[in-house]
This record gives sequence, C-alpha cells and structure tokens, in this order.
Amino acid sequence: MKIEQRKSINGITLIALVVTIVVLLILAGISISMLAGENGIIVKAAESRTEQRAGAVEERRDLWVSEVKSSKLTNTEAKDLDSILDELLNEKLLTEEEVQII
Repeated sequence: MKIEQRKSINGITLIALVVTIVVLLILAGISISMLAGENGIIVKAAESRTEQRAGAVEERRDLWVSEVKSSKLTNTEAKDLDSILDELLNEKLLTEEEVQII
C-alpha cells in the first residue's frame, strides 16, 4: 500500500511541465509585443519625446515673439532669432539640420 501511495505524489508530470512552458511562452510573446510592437512602449516613448521637443520649441518661440512685441512697446532690446536658435541648439531641443531649415 505504501508503494501505491508513493506513486501518486511523485513530483510534477510531463504534461504539467509542457503546459507551464507553453503558458510562459505565451506570456513572453505578449510582453515582447507590448514592448516593441507598432503600439508598443518603445514606439510611444519615442513619439512622446518628439512631441515634448516640439512643445518646448513652440513655447520658446511664443515667448520670443512676446518679448519682441513687448520690447517694441517699451523701447528695449529683445534677443534676436539667432541667439534663440543657439540656445535651443545648446539645449539639444533642435538639431543642426533643423536650425539650418529655420
């Protein structure tokens, strides 16, 4: 009787091991898809970085335009466009190519 009881508690079966491996592979596939797919985390992070750069440059442009308008009213000197572009280039918000285009 001891032998029969011992056979029933002998570790995991091959079927349970295969099922576990299949489940882990499915989870790994889903994780990789979520990370690197078309709508994955990496793609969304790159899009967010680009949008953040564009927003920062747009904000600087608006501030510069406001400064130019206020300097005309108060007869003070405002920064010129080249100095603004140099600042954006130094802060790595614009690249050399983008400055040349502007």
